[in-house]
Amino acid sequence: MEIQSLDISHAMQLAVLDQKLMFEEGNETDKSLVQLDIRMKSWLSEEYQAIGVLDSGLVTAFCLFKPLEDAMFIAKLYVIEGERRKGIATRLIGDVKGIAPLKPIRLHVAPKNKAAKKFYKSIGFHEVYRTFELG
Repeated sequence: MEIQSLDISHAMQLAVLDQKLMFEEGNETDKSLVQLDIRMKSWLSEEYQAIGVLDSGLVTAFCLFKPLEDAMFIAKLYVIEGERRKGIATRLIGDVKGIAPLKPIRLHVAPKNKAAKKFYKSIGFHEVYRTFELG
């Protein structure tokens, strides 16, 4: 398994995986795949970077992140179901950490995503705050 940089040419594949991630988190989206593709292209052409794993040209795991002034922010992290529990997500996070080893890594986890919370805690993340929303 080799982790490599992903770019705009991978945007549609990332959009498909992003849609799966939102579904698994219990978040409904009204965006079509075309809209998610456009959004992913926008992110990748501006401030975000992506790394991931390709298998026969298909993205099977990815991490979308951007550097902030005081941290590295992971916006999306997803590994397809058949590739989970093989250390891929841990390696993706490690590669992001390697880009700016002195900065902490921040990310958000959907409240219903218990598996993600358990995973992040198992590799050393801790909860800093919770966000509340009205509306």
